[in-house]
Amino acid sequence: MAFCRLCRKSRKLINAHIIPRSFYVALDNSEGPMKIVASQPGAYARRSPNGIYDPNILCAECDNAIGGQLETHAVEQLLRPRERLAVSDSGTHLAHIYAGADPNRIFRFIASIAWRASVSTQAFFRSFDIGLWEEQLRPILLDREFSLSAHQPDFDANIVEFDQWSVPFLLPFRTRIEGLSYLCIFAARFCFYLKLDRRPTSDPLDETALSARTARGDTVTLLQCWKTSKERQAMREILLRRRDTG
Repeated sequence: MAFCRLCRKSRKLINAHIIPRSFYVALDNSEGPMKIVASQPGAYARRSPNGIYDPNILCAECDNAIGGQLETHAVEQLLRPRERLAVSDSGTHLAHIYAGADPNRIFRFIASIAWRASVSTQAFFRSFDIGLWEEQLRPILLDREFSLSAHQPDFDANIVEFDQWSVPFLLPFRTRIEGLSYLCIFAARFCFYLKLDRRPTSDPLDETALSARTARGDTVTLLQCWKTSKERQAMREILLRRRDTG
């Protein structure tokens, strides 16, 4: 028996995906599996039909709790929803509203990706570490009754949605938005911004933050053109720095 990093019990461990497999497979894209871009010096991009998994972190019960139940909700209500509402202004699409995507469960799903990547023993995530936030996020993953509204301003997240499926996956990285620390996580056509900062945001009326959607019970994504997005530019700059130092 081995030690499960989530429940901390001695149990048989399984192959647990770090980024859920459903978010690797470009379901609507003829180009095939998502491209995985390593940010470490000397590493190369590759395509992966199954994503990256780790056999050393989760037991089957915990993997089902965060990799099964939370992932299923995210896939059914965010990745492949039956319907979504487009928010437009003067003919320009600005956002999508996913009525069935519970913001509390979507937050836990995002937090689970960050936590799994940080505790992973896989080489791809070797340079990634969220430090003390590992212990802060762990009880959230175990708490099915977790509510963002009861944990403000400590936890929050925003979601950017791109206009194409073939967005490469890059190792999660930290960035700053208006002076606050965020973790940037790429998955399928989305970029999740997980706030790792206990200070409140400068805009408490931000209607796109998951915490602002708890009363409505829906999730909002901000729409971006991938080719002109700041996320693509940030990814490009990171890879260029890695290449120059590799």
